Amino acid sequence: MFKKLLLILTFSLITHSAFAVCGAIPLPILDGTGASRNISSKSAADGNCETLIDIDASSQLHTDITAATPAGSNIIGRVGIDQTTPGTTNLVALGANQSVNVAQFGGTSTSTGQVAVSVAPVTATNTALVTALRPDSPGIIGLGQTTKSASVPVTIASDQYVDPCQSPNIAKSSVPINITTATTTSLVAVSGATVTYVCGVAFTIAPSATTADSILFEYGTGATCTSPVALTGTFGSGDLTTAAPLVTVNYGGAGSTIFKSAASNGVCALSAGNVINIQGVMTYVQQ
Repeated sequence: MFKKLLLILTFSLITHSAFAVCGAIPLPILDGTGASRNISSKSAADGNCETLIDIDASSQLHTDITAATPAGSNIIGRVGIDQTTPGTTNLVALGANQSVNVAQFGGTSTSTGQVAVSVAPVTATNTALVTALRPDSPGIIGLGQTTKSASVPVTIASDQYVDPCQSPNIAKSSVPINITTATTTSLVAVSGATVTYVCGVAFTIAPSATTADSILFEYGTGATCTSPVALTGTFGSGDLTTAAPLVTVNYGGAGSTIFKSAASNGVCALSAGNVINIQGVMTYVQQ
């Protein structure tokens, strides 16, 4: 029995002595790659073995711990973000299509859990989101003519019409037809490089007993349509009796051009006959 106690005491002393000199025995550990690393150690005051990490800057474990975290896809665990000053300290921006809790927005609780809706006028302090245009927004257009003053005016630009006679935004001009002699009468004078679009004509031709009085329309240059080009046939030819009624002509007036001149040309009326009396009006656009 005494021999067993002596053996135990001897083994205890040897073990204690081994811990006391642990600083001389490198402690092997495996790093993240599975390689074996030796770390320094020494005997602590309580007789235990103390591993040197921060104290011994030359130890491999100290080097591994203080090294930068390598890039990779492995998850290293939960990481907290310092938000000592929200919005300033470690400001974090959400990626695209990230969900957020919008139970409150701008300090205001939302009843729908989506966004706070406001119909108040836009002000510097109004931070609520709006899901639709505000009632007082100038972008709201109410269509329909409840009253003329409340209707939405729509103006179509004049250049949106191929035919200027069709455009309601272009004022039409008119010229009287008052011809009592056989001659060339200028109805629309030349004006620069413009074209004369005739929108309609209405006139009467009084009968003649000797020679039929007639009229045709033409265009040409100069004050009396030099080098004329006929725009119509002859109206009124063949009426040789004073007993015949007036010849009435209404041509156009439906909002379209009935004939037009070339650019830089005017429009004239060529009358013929003995006793002539042709009266009427012509409407046109010159541009």
